[in-house]
Amino acid sequence: MGTRKRRDLSRARSALLKAILKSERLLDSTDEQVSLRAAAVLAQLAGALARLAETLDFEERLSALEEALALEPGARRRRSA
Repeated sequence: MGTRKRRDLSRARSALLKAILKSERLLDSTDEQVSLRAAAVLAQLAGALARLAETLDFEERLSALEEALALEPGARRRRSA
């Protein structure tokens, strides 16, 4: 995975974690509407964080496979479209 892409995904993960922590604090609000909204937002953020983790894992595994294939004897480099 490229350094820029890894950095972008890392920043996205940091932003999601920050938003999760803020939403978590709002769960204790005395305003019921605020706490209900915070719960809904937490569910959405958790889903986004899970998808991001899957993407990071996929990208790392794909990079490892590409590197392994490049090291194989007689491997040809293919151009990306």
